[in-house]
This record gives sequence, C-alpha cells and structure tokens, in this order.
Amino acid sequence: MLVTLAHDVRAGRRLAVVFSVAIGLAFGVPTEASALGARQAPPPSADPGGTPAETPSSLPTIRRIRCLRDCPSPSAAQAGAKIRVVGSGLAAVRKVVFQGAPGTADDVSTRARPRSDRSLVVAVPDGAVSGSLSAVAGRAARSRPSRPLTIVSDNSAEVDPAAPRAPSASSGASAFPVAGAHTYGGAGARFGADRGGRSHQGQDLMAACGTPVVAARSGVVRINRFQSLAGNYVVIDGTDGDSAYLHLTSPSPLTVGQTVTAGQQIATVGNTGNSRGCHLHFEMWAEPGYQRGAPIDPLSFLKALDSGG
Repeated sequence: MLVTLAHDVRAGRRLAVVFSVAIGLAFGVPTEASALGARQAPPPSADPGGTPAETPSSLPTIRRIRCLRDCPSPSAAQAGAKIRVVGSGLAAVRKVVFQGAPGTADDVSTRARPRSDRSLVVAVPDGAVSGSLSAVAGRAARSRPSRPLTIVSDNSAEVDPAAPRAPSASSGASAFPVAGAHTYGGAGARFGADRGGRSHQGQDLMAACGTPVVAARSGVVRINRFQSLAGNYVVIDGTDGDSAYLHLTSPSPLTVGQTVTAGQQIATVGNTGNSRGCHLHFEMWAEPGYQRGAPIDPLSFLKALDSGG
C-alpha cells in the first residue's frame, strides 16, 4: 500500500508540472517549472514611441535639374517655366525651395509634383532668383542644396511700337557686347516681351557673372551710375544712337565724358538691380538717344555680330 501511495504522489507531481508548463506557455506567466530549467522567450524590446529619426538613406537627393518648358536653355529657367528634378527619395517630396543667395531672405517655395521616387516636376515661382534648390519631404527630411540653377531676368520697360530697326552691324566698327559664352534666352528675354501692360526694352544675353562686357559701338560715356531697376549700368552715346548695358556686376571704371571704342571692355556681366540671374540687358536707342528717342530691337544687330557679320 505504501508503494502504491508513493507512486501516486510522484505521478501527481509530474501532472502538476505538466499543467504548470502548459499554463505558462498559454499566458506567458512565470512558473515554478521555468525556475527548474524551462526555457522562456526573451522579452520584446521596449518601444519608445514617436517617429523614427530620418536616416541619410531616406532623405531626398537632387542629382540634376533640367528645364522642360518655357526655357531660355536646358540649364536655365524663368518664372513660370517647368523644370524636372531628378534624384532619389523624391516620391514623398511636397515642396521645392528656390534658395537664391546665401541666407533665407530671398527663398521662395512652391508645390512639387512627384512623378516617381526618382523624378518630380515643379514650376518656377514668381520671385525666384538664381541659386540652389532643395527638396522638402518633412521637417527633418530636406535634401542638400542642388547645383545652382540660372533664372533669367524679367525686366520691364515701355516700348514704342513704332520703334525703328537696328542699324546694320557693318555700319562702322562694332563688337558683340558679351566677350564669352552666352545664350539669347527664351521668349521672355526678347525685345517687346509682354510684362503685363509693359514691354521689354532690350535683349537679354545670358552669360556667367564676371564675363567681360565690351562696347558694342564707339562713342562717349553719357551715363555711369546705379539705379534700382537697372542696377549698375552704362550708356554710351554713339554717332547714330545710344547703347545701354544694364545689371553690371559693379560700377564701370569709365568716367562720364570718356571716349570708348568698339570692343573695349567697359564692365562685367552681373545680377544687380531688378534682375533674376546673371545676364547683360542690352539696349539700343535711336536719336536723340537713351530715354529721349525710341528704343530699337537689337536682335538683328547682335545676331549679325555673333555670326561674324
């Protein structure tokens, strides 16, 4: 009888251990069996909550920019032009910031339209100036600045619709006014381009800031000063009209009354005054001259010089 009782006690203990382990596995409750060597899964890591910090790989990246529509050139744009931004991590981008000069004073933001994770399209907003772009997907998700994008001028001035044509480039000594790489821009850079009730008085020649500017025709310096719209500018009084050179980097070293010859350097291309990007705004005026006679479309004159005519 004692043997039978001992056997029953041992069997009861084994049954209790099995039952305890089953309860522990079902409800995750520590049991005496675990203390005796039963393995338990390690507790899960604590979740601190909040939004995970952005990692470098999750930030948007801009690799290149190309102007698609209303473009002076593939590498330049003007207000309203459509540009494509190519890079990575762009699907979540909500806005693009046109950063302009260092600092935030001239920053302009606009809504982005992602096409994929590698591409988005954006319109150049009014007020944007030449400089880098950054893509913004969130408070902590902002790309590094891109390479600078040139944004061309949008200068305005009154134009006489009966303005005379430019003189032939062969009439006397003449020189192309930008002594370096340049483009003529798009429709907005042309003489007579609409500016909402006013018109463009000259021809914009896009070139890098610092490119030499030379006198297109010989004459005498009539004006050399700074003006809020024109920036640093020079007017040269020639024998058959005046030529004007606007948005120069700095005041010209020439003095009023000084005689200059065609091809003589008078300044460098700049971005002063009411200007959106490095360029020379070139004007020609019929007698009696600047702001007194009629402005002339200089494109044929410039094209003839540009082709060696």
